[in-house]
Amino acid sequence: LCFFSFNSTKKANSVIDSKGIVIVEKYKLEYRGNVKEFEDYILDNLRREQEQGQSLRWSKFVEVYARQLAIIQECPYPETESELGNDETPPSIKLIDQNTEYVGSFYRWGLHVVGIGNFRVIFCIHNYYKVVLLHQFDKKYNGAIRKEDLTPAEAEYERLCYEEPQRN
Repeated sequence: LCFFSFNSTKKANSVIDSKGIVIVEKYKLEYRGNVKEFEDYILDNLRREQEQGQSLRWSKFVEVYARQLAIIQECPYPETESELGNDETPPSIKLIDQNTEYVGSFYRWGLHVVGIGNFRVIFCIHNYYKVVLLHQFDKKYNGAIRKEDLTPAEAEYERLCYEEPQRN
């Protein structure tokens, strides 16, 4: 469960306990864009690694990916150092604040694995109850995410908002 104080600006499917702590239930997870294909790519590489009896890079990556995805489904917001707890590899989540028309709406989940890739999954929290994975790419440069890497996520977000308008 994701805990944050009642006066927080974060909203979701939640209940408030007797001490004023908001307890968030699991967010619904929705895949859009190329994220399902990315997961298929991961699993194909895992199968290949297992068949060839190679090193366990992909096995380790799948474990980290699955654990972090479960954490994101429970608490998709960037955490402060004090909120991290004892998880060995918490998800690296950051609010995207440039190079997009939707500043404040998109988050990026970073997955850097030596010898595999430096992946980014762009997602949003839609209507306070679901995490929508919009687009994935392998970031091969330093600095802020470039506009051309955000454009597919923006297109998916626009389709999403047309199909299911944002609630305020």
